Amino acid sequence: MVSGIRFSPRPNRAHEINWQEWDEAAFEKAQAEDKPILLSISAVWCHWCHVMDETSYSDPDVIGLINENFVPVRVDNDQRPDINSRYNMGGWPSTAFLTPYGDVVTGATYMAPEQFKGALQQVSGSYNKQRDALLQQAEEIRGKREIRAALAMAGQEIDASIVDIVSRAVVEAYDPQHGGFGSQPKFPMTPAVELLLNMYQSTGDASYRLMVERTLDNMMNGGLYDHEGDGFFRYSTTGDWSIPHYEKMLEDNVGLLRLYLHSYLVTGNEAYASVASRTADYLNGHLYDGASGAFYGSQDADEEYYSHPIAERQKLRAPEVDPVFYTSMNASVASAYLEAAWVLNRPNLADVGLKTVDYLLKRCQKSSLCRSYSSGGEASIPALLADYAHLVIALMDAYDRASSPRYLDEAKRLAGEMRDIFWDKRGGGFFDVPGHPQALGILKVRDKPVSDNVPAIEALVRLFNSTLDEEYRETAETALSAFVPVYQEYREAAASYALAVHRFLYSPVEVTVVGAPGDADTRALVTAAANIPYPHTAIKYMDSGDRERLADAGYWPSGEAQAYVCLETLCLAPVNDPETLHRTVLEFLESRAQGTGSIIQTIGNL
Repeated sequence: MVSGIRFSPRPNRAHEINWQEWDEAAFEKAQAEDKPILLSISAVWCHWCHVMDETSYSDPDVIGLINENFVPVRVDNDQRPDINSRYNMGGWPSTAFLTPYGDVVTGATYMAPEQFKGALQQVSGSYNKQRDALLQQAEEIRGKREIRAALAMAGQEIDASIVDIVSRAVVEAYDPQHGGFGSQPKFPMTPAVELLLNMYQSTGDASYRLMVERTLDNMMNGGLYDHEGDGFFRYSTTGDWSIPHYEKMLEDNVGLLRLYLHSYLVTGNEAYASVASRTADYLNGHLYDGASGAFYGSQDADEEYYSHPIAERQKLRAPEVDPVFYTSMNASVASAYLEAAWVLNRPNLADVGLKTVDYLLKRCQKSSLCRSYSSGGEASIPALLADYAHLVIALMDAYDRASSPRYLDEAKRLAGEMRDIFWDKRGGGFFDVPGHPQALGILKVRDKPVSDNVPAIEALVRLFNSTLDEEYRETAETALSAFVPVYQEYREAAASYALAVHRFLYSPVEVTVVGAPGDADTRALVTAAANIPYPHTAIKYMDSGDRERLADAGYWPSGEAQAYVCLETLCLAPVNDPETLHRTVLEFLESRAQGTGSIIQTIGNL
């Protein structure tokens, strides 16, 4: 058993299986012994993964069958999302049976001991009796995957119809009774709600706002939110949000924090601000490591623990926390905190956000960027596309907040590395994994997931907006174009892609609010900027007391809060009244649309 492989924290015998890591040695062993590979994809936060460790993988007969007839390989989902995306059998735990060369034969999710024993015997017997047929079938499946991966190809033009088509798919999937999308189990699907919010801002259509508010209200008032200890659970097992699945994920909580934050700015609903703030409290209290400045990845599911009131919970052992710092997740926290600091008037969140960015910078300045780090700083898995993309975005957010040139310089450096490592020179867009001549199994087929390309595109657009370097914009446009042939099949799951298209097509209106944090006039200007009915308004914040930074940016200090509005290379005189800000921006946009004939269209004309 490999020491780095993790099992259920409760008593079990899963360690008695001769687990291998996903590496060349495991594949060489399988080929030399001519045995199929049993791939177990698990997660430290996964309840049924733990159950399978404690039951099926602890059954003596199962242990014997696996050790005798298979080369068992164990993979952690959070550490290796690239392997999970290719081999997941429909949930966690995933149990995939592979050829010695890594092609899929069959698989399932959770299997109880007797069911698992039957599957092990059947697969082993079939492999011994029908080896050649199974190998051929597995190769055909890989071939189909290669064809599918090649469909994302740049060349077609991107336009606003993409946003309309995806928005309609989101509306069709919407649950008018309980909010959210689909029936059960029900996941928050944050990008889909963000798209609805974006469409409300763009069109003024109140039906979009209604869908957003019903979803947010039912999530925060139902079982998805932990009303005793704060933070959101991963998903609801029921369509009415009443019964959660009890793990808490850093990634999910960050996405929901930002969603409630954005919705508060648009609607003015103080309850949304409260939920966003309390979610930050949960992250700070349970997943934040103050010594390093980084956040742990998740907290385990424990139904019994969460069934108690908070006073009784404090007497119980809290669910386990995954003591690993994941690069993309930490970068996302930093971005969220840098935004939330001003909106919620919690400047300490900005301090934490900058500390998290600095932690990641220290790690990647010592060596190549990695997927994750231990609390001691050790790392071994190379970074994936999402890690680069989210870190570049966080660096741009840090640059907007602190105006330190080093953040911009590092963002440009990492964006260059991202393009060198992941860019598809033939078809456009970014691959999710680095190219490697010795890649194992289906990792030889480099995918271009929409979900990972979207933050990469956002990173490039942010760099273009700050540097006006056309290469960033051209690369972003080519990447967006690569998904025109395939985006419709994702339906509501393409919401993040539609948002990226929306933001790319419209030059950003930058509204820089200069004022004292927490000041009522400052907050009024921020709220007015957030409610401008334009699909891409970038709000920046500057403390009026930071005279050196104001001078560097070319702003004059004033005794009152002011907003500076810029579009492309043209800026307006400062505005100090929210209504005037709102009206001035609209008039400005309309005059630009009429006078330039550019991509900026009349407001609401989508």
